[in-house]
Amino acid sequence: MEGVSHRLSGVDDGHESTGEPAQHASTVEMRVSVTTKLNLASFQNSVPALLELAVVNGTSLPLTELEIRLSSEPAFVKPRVWNLDTVGPGETYHLPDLDVRLDGPLLSRLTEAEPATLRFELRSGKQPETVLAERESTVELLARNQWGGIGRLGVKTRTDHVRSALKANAALHAARMHKPFSMSGLEATSEGYAGDRWARETQCLKALLDRDHRLEDCASLSDSSAGIWQGHFVGINAFVFPKLVIWNSNFSLR
Repeated sequence: MEGVSHRLSGVDDGHESTGEPAQHASTVEMRVSVTTKLNLASFQNSVPALLELAVVNGTSLPLTELEIRLSSEPAFVKPRVWNLDTVGPGETYHLPDLDVRLDGPLLSRLTEAEPATLRFELRSGKQPETVLAERESTVELLARNQWGGIGRLGVKTRTDHVRSALKANAALHAARMHKPFSMSGLEATSEGYAGDRWARETQCLKALLDRDHRLEDCASLSDSSAGIWQGHFVGINAFVFPKLVIWNSNFSLR
């Protein structure tokens, strides 16, 4: 069965969207939304290239053991494969993991803009040679010194949403370097305006900050435990107590 894709009409917000409600489909198709302009800054700031990927099963039969293959021409993203167990009849399954890796060295070498293509193929795991649906999306790769506009960053067109995504990236980098970071200004990313990936990263940052606060509340344990408690740096071996050897109502430590 061939995949059928339709572009949604409306205001151009810098994203390419495809798909119709499953109840209007009689085939298997994919919905794809991508960031249509990418450059080296996109790679450096972890701007999501893929915004939506969904499988629409408009048939009366369940689809099982599915595989989605991603490739690009030129190869500005790393190839990737998603595996899906089942998409029921009349159902639409939105893939939660949209992380694709951009090729930074390739983007850094661009001296002028050039078109590129993202290609998605939905195949059956039982019959890998059978393509159930396919979709191609055009992306413009910009030179490293070109600016694609705020509306092309893979987030909403509002400036504060872009700023929130950049702050989230800086906070994530600081956390990975074991340095202090702040959750200030990350409201937009936590609410999903910079994509699902950054919403998840922001939730992880919040959980990490909450843990740090709980550790700070335990700072007094350092004195009462004779220095055993050292917050982040306490090792599990610190909680292994010496063995007690008891004889004649006396005991010693060994």
